[in-house]
Amino acid sequence: MIHVIETLDALPGKAEELKKALLAMVPLSRAEKGCISYDLFQEHDNPHRFAVIMRWKDKQAYDGHNAAAFIQKFVEKFDNVLYCNVVETSYKSLN
Repeated sequence: MIHVIETLDALPGKAEELKKALLAMVPLSRAEKGCISYDLFQEHDNPHRFAVIMRWKDKQAYDGHNAAAFIQKFVEKFDNVLYCNVVETSYKSLN
């Protein structure tokens, strides 16, 4: 299993629009083959920062998610328009 945490910062004045766009991605991602969980969070003290915490069956499933047409369209449409400073980190379970 692969665990991924992705953080995104909304551009000034774009937090609500980004939240709406990210929420639309949740059911699409959860329906993908190999998705174990896909959850969206908004930081308490900084409402312009969002985190997506996901678990995938394996790296192949996660790579398929990144290659999915709806993910590619999201990036093309909103990268540096609604968000910036994307940090993505993958983890393996130790227990």
